[in-house]
Amino acid sequence: MLAGLLPPLNGPDGARKRTLRGALLCAFTCSLAAPSGGCSEEAPMRVFAAASLGPAMEDAAEAYEARTGTRVRVTAAGSQVLRRQLEAGAPADVYAPASYAHVEGAVRGSLGEVSLLACNRPVVVTGPGSAVRGLETLDRAERLVIGTPEAPIGAYTDAIFARAERRYGAAWRRRVDAKVVSRELDVRQVLTKVQLGEADAAIVYATDAARARSPIQARPIPEELGVVARYPIAVTEGAAPEARAFVRWLREDGFSHLARHGWTRCPSEESPAEERGGGA
Repeated sequence: MLAGLLPPLNGPDGARKRTLRGALLCAFTCSLAAPSGGCSEEAPMRVFAAASLGPAMEDAAEAYEARTGTRVRVTAAGSQVLRRQLEAGAPADVYAPASYAHVEGAVRGSLGEVSLLACNRPVVVTGPGSAVRGLETLDRAERLVIGTPEAPIGAYTDAIFARAERRYGAAWRRRVDAKVVSRELDVRQVLTKVQLGEADAAIVYATDAARARSPIQARPIPEELGVVARYPIAVTEGAAPEARAFVRWLREDGFSHLARHGWTRCPSEESPAEERGGGA
């Protein structure tokens, strides 16, 4: 019944309608939860963050709430999953995917200014007993797991493989491709496969590898073959006023909470071609 009352999401006023749709959905849900008294508690600021950014963003959100009193709720998932939710009208105030490819296309109309938040680097991780010692010997893996092409970690992996093929040869690439047993929706799922022993090698972000416990080993990718993962951040159209203040704090004084989890500041504001093209 509610679906028939909500405004359509297409048309020139799509961003405004998405905001209105999200507000109506929240109000309807609230009325069901508390039909007599309504909702007295102010809604939290909603942050959509890439799966790899989740733990660091939770840490930062907790610190910001203690500092300002503004409640922050973080939803962490694959960037492509969050993007589709925004395109469908899901309410969010801040959006921080793992690639510039996920702030372009249909979702761009839902976003305000996009700025650069932080940088990360993909690495090779191996489980116990793996014959893999780095990117060059990745073809020795028994079972290799990587991200799907739509997931940023998968797109970055494909870019790395394309560069490595030019150095190590087409036969190396064929052997590596033959070892891939699954492509996962986000980096947490990729790493979990190695932790559970379902794969002996994978490509994940350095920050995720740092959180993994022994016997998982991280092996850096040669700089000339690797890519820098640049994470953008944007305030959505119709966001709560506090959202811009949160993003500004996160990029300045609050960055220490990201650095604690291994994130680094980026060398420049420019987004590389492989990110703008989805990593291919």
